[in-house]
Amino acid sequence: MSRKILADECVDFRISRWVFAHKHKGVGIIFLRYASDDIQKIGFALIQVLNTYQDSLSRKFVVIKPQKIRVRDI
Repeated sequence: MSRKILADECVDFRISRWVFAHKHKGVGIIFLRYASDDIQKIGFALIQVLNTYQDSLSRKFVVIKPQKIRVRDI
């Protein structure tokens, strides 16, 4: 089974919701929520998530905000 990660920063994240709702195997989602002045914080948080969850991201739904990272199983 191939492992895929979808990173999405769009407010209308229909694909992410579809993958999460259908518990699509082998796909992980990283949803980025930030204001334009928080781009550097989001970048650091994204690197932290990639380093911490690198082996299991294909089965996670991750929401990254400037002050919070939430990780849930799909």
